[in-house]
Amino acid sequence: MNNNDLKTMILDYMENGFLENIIDMFKHDEALYPFIIDMIKDERVRVRLGAAALVEELMKQEPEPLINIIPDIGGLLKDQ
Repeated sequence: MNNNDLKTMILDYMENGFLENIIDMFKHDEALYPFIIDMIKDERVRVRLGAAALVEELMKQEPEPLINIIPDIGGLLKDQ
């Protein structure tokens, strides 16, 4: 599965309310963390809200990978 397919799958799962499954995926694979940026940028409200819940849960476990994507999150402030 390529990164675009994986991103689409994760964002669609988030829209469908599979937050717990996505949390488990992220806990086992830190390479997925950059997809949080895509969740925040997604036009679907449920995906954006899910991203906030995901970050909240991941911060409890291991904050370091999230700290590493803060510059990318900050870059979203310039995005329309």
